[in-house]
Amino acid sequence: MPGADVEGLGAEIGAYVEAGIDELDVICEHEAMSGSLPDPARHGLRAVVTVPCIAVLGPGARFGLSATGARLRVGACAEGRCREVVASDARFVDRLLSVVDGFDARDQSTTRPGESRDVLPWREPAATASGIAALLVRADPPGVTDPVLDEGALTHVVHVDSTRCTVCGSCALACPRSAVHVDTGRHVLSVDSTQCIGCGQCTAVCPEQAIEAQRGVDLDAVAHGLRPVVASRDEETCTRCGTTYVVDPIVTSVQRCLAAKGKSPELIASLRHCPTCSGMVA
Repeated sequence: MPGADVEGLGAEIGAYVEAGIDELDVICEHEAMSGSLPDPARHGLRAVVTVPCIAVLGPGARFGLSATGARLRVGACAEGRCREVVASDARFVDRLLSVVDGFDARDQSTTRPGESRDVLPWREPAATASGIAALLVRADPPGVTDPVLDEGALTHVVHVDSTRCTVCGSCALACPRSAVHVDTGRHVLSVDSTQCIGCGQCTAVCPEQAIEAQRGVDLDAVAHGLRPVVASRDEETCTRCGTTYVVDPIVTSVQRCLAAKGKSPELIASLRHCPTCSGMVA
């Protein structure tokens, strides 16, 4: 299917899977032109799909197909870049599949020919996140492990240093994919790594250098989506009205800076007001 986009590729492969053909070959059109097509006598009933470049098929498509019980073989042409993409993707896919303990794609498939199968997105990074989510649901035993860092991933893992973060919200404002969310009222910062595209804007604007993104898969984020990673739980007593309140991390940071500069305890204590009294003082 020369010239087809990734959605077109997904539609064609999805049609084969719906028809019950779960042995699939995706081959670079240059490889197909060389005559290197699978031999039906050796491989049995298979569907062969050609693409302009094998890079169109990201690792997410393989995760999604694995979750349906389909088997996928990718054929690269002699071009060095094409083979590099296939090798890198294969290493990453194999590593992630091994992390999902006890998973056997064929045994876990719950659909049969003619039955409806979930249509997963094919465009990255959503394809990888959705495909792995489907694998985690069918894994036996189910479970979530630590983030898997891998340069072959098209997804990213967002790390936030909770000891430095002041929940100022700069990263959330800068993020083009809403991968970071800030609740300023409750002083909570939440992250959904599956939405991160690794643009680096959050890192660039963070005044505390508390956030970064690395290539990999955050399995906890895949399973649960947006979740709190920084939440202020420090409580103090207002020096004005005596009310106990949750401390704003920004105020805590300012207090540390003042203490480091040798400012008077009285000045530092003057910042220990609840939100109501702070508004009155202002």
